[in-house]
Amino acid sequence: MVVLKDRIQELETQMNTMRDELENKHLEGDVASLREKYQRDFESLKATCERGFAAMEETHHKVIEDLQRQHQREISKLMEERERLLAEETAATIAAIEAMKNAHKEELEKTQRSQLSGLNSDIDELRLQYEEELQSIQRELEVLSEQYSQKCLENAHLAQALEAERQALRQCQRENQELNAHNQELNNRLSAEITRMRSCFSGETALSPLTQGKDVYELEVLLRIKESEIQYLKQEIHSLKDELQSALRDKKYATDKYKDIYTELSIVKAKADCDISKLKEKLLIATEALGERTVDGTVTSGYDIMKSKSNPDFIKKEQSTSSKQLRGVRSKSLKEGLTVQERMKLFEAKDSKKI
Repeated sequence: MVVLKDRIQELETQMNTMRDELENKHLEGDVASLREKYQRDFESLKATCERGFAAMEETHHKVIEDLQRQHQREISKLMEERERLLAEETAATIAAIEAMKNAHKEELEKTQRSQLSGLNSDIDELRLQYEEELQSIQRELEVLSEQYSQKCLENAHLAQALEAERQALRQCQRENQELNAHNQELNNRLSAEITRMRSCFSGETALSPLTQGKDVYELEVLLRIKESEIQYLKQEIHSLKDELQSALRDKKYATDKYKDIYTELSIVKAKADCDISKLKEKLLIATEALGERTVDGTVTSGYDIMKSKSNPDFIKKEQSTSSKQLRGVRSKSLKEGLTVQERMKLFEAKDSKKI
């Protein structure tokens, strides 16, 4: 195509040159015939060029069609080759993936078996450790329960002793009030006797000396008896005051002991509750590790307080104090007064001491 175009351009250039020569040349001759000749040559050349151009174009189209068919065949072959290679690569990839999947599955199963065996050993070790800790905590709970029961028993005994002390204190207070009333009565009687004696000394001068001496003697005896009763009453009051002070001291000691035991019981109970809470937490953790759903928790019950036979040492002191407060009844002569014979014996004993 390019060659034909160049040839046409060359012919056109020659024709233009010839035209210029014809125009520039003013030779004689037949210009019209020459022009016709040139025109015929030009037409023949043009027809030849057109035929050559058409043949060339047809040949070019055939070559292009052949190239297109060859290119299409090569493309088809390449597509077939690509499909074949892609299928082979896909099959190889699938086989490799299956192999990797099988290897991964085997490795995963192996790892799971090793982990399961390790987990079983860990669970066994954890179960043994849990059982040991559970037994230890149960022993501690038994000891704490025994201590708590003993403290409760001591508290009960102490409460009984404290109640006995209170009863003894009330008894001493009643006896003290009775003795004070009796002492007031004796003081009133003594004042009346002294008044009567004074009236006898001042108003009975007309009596005989023998009768007057007898009355004076009886009054002296009565006075000494009253003095003796007053001394006995003072001693009894002093003894009751001492016993009252002792009872108050024992009461204070029992109250302090009761407070100490109550504090100890509170501490022991709090510790036992804390240990029970820790035990429940450990039990829950162990059951979760073992995969159990529910476990019935049991706690060791403490000793029965009423069935315990423990007897603390300080109870003996409380019992001795109670027996001391509840000893024999007071002397009848100090509450109801002395008889006549007892008064005479007392007076004779004092006279013999004076002699």
